[in-house]
Amino acid sequence: MDKSAINIVAVIGHYVPLAKLGALYKGACPFHADNSPSFVVHDDANPHAHCYGCGWHGDVFDFVKEIEGVDFPTAKARILGSEFTPRFVQPDRPKPKAESYTAMTPPADAPTPDMRLHKLGDVTFKEPLQPSDVWPFYSYEGALIGYEVRYIIDGKKEPRFISYGSVNGGKPKWHKRFPVPRPIYGLDRFAAYPENQIIITESAKKARAAQTLFPSKVCIGWTGGANSWHKHEWEILSHYKGRSPIIFWPDADSQTATEKQARILKISAGDDLPYTEQPGQKAMLSLARLLSNPMGLNLPVALIHVADHGDGWDAADALAEGWTSQQARQWISERLRRVDEYPFSGTV
Repeated sequence: MDKSAINIVAVIGHYVPLAKLGALYKGACPFHADNSPSFVVHDDANPHAHCYGCGWHGDVFDFVKEIEGVDFPTAKARILGSEFTPRFVQPDRPKPKAESYTAMTPPADAPTPDMRLHKLGDVTFKEPLQPSDVWPFYSYEGALIGYEVRYIIDGKKEPRFISYGSVNGGKPKWHKRFPVPRPIYGLDRFAAYPENQIIITESAKKARAAQTLFPSKVCIGWTGGANSWHKHEWEILSHYKGRSPIIFWPDADSQTATEKQARILKISAGDDLPYTEQPGQKAMLSLARLLSNPMGLNLPVALIHVADHGDGWDAADALAEGWTSQQARQWISERLRRVDEYPFSGTV
């Protein structure tokens, strides 16, 4: 039986209360602690579901396999041999936004933005802080669209994002914010070399470091840390023309479980999180699963296994430690893994 003939809304709605929003259905993701519903069901020519929180993606068979913990033949038998009664709920009335922001490409005569930090929270600095580092962001077409700026305050990193746009239809100018979906760092190089192998890192700083180690590749990164990978426009990678797998270089995080994580993973609070549940590794696995999904971009992917490095170690650390390009190539070649080599639960 063709899966397109199966009522995916009825099946998933039997397990997850859904609210209809236009042509989509939305509910709380059953695969992670989803306090702000981020699970979307598409009932169209290509019926599937996707979670914008944890990155879970699949069709109706994948869903039943995952939620019931069964194999494909069992999931198929349950779907074809059962009556499903979906549960629908009324969507929450949308809350009015205090302001709307529209980002745009700055005109050629736009002034250079003031990158100094004038205040932090309720504290206004007598002497505005100068940034410790700046990374320009370009669109796929090569236009400058903004900056990531980093400040150091009492030894702590404070990132800010600057883009050109308008608030509530007002006069366009530079603002310390990025739109969502956010741009990806390194798109201009990707556009110039669409056949070159891609390396994805967790930030612009790490992408720049990786680019130094691998000058012939295209190194890109997202913004906002591990939990923000899903806020970016990854569909742009559909332009990738290379045959080599896209390489995912995670941060080597090593953290212990919070009480919330412990309940989900059925371990004790304070225990070391499994490798695939560490923030950096989990983010890369989520993104790799999304990009390689046959129902999505269907791109070739491979992940670097970083379990033998200390907490927080990344591409920028490799460069700071004096790694050569040859050393980095050898290190990666020994540690590449397929997505299916990881028993990834998809929890948060």
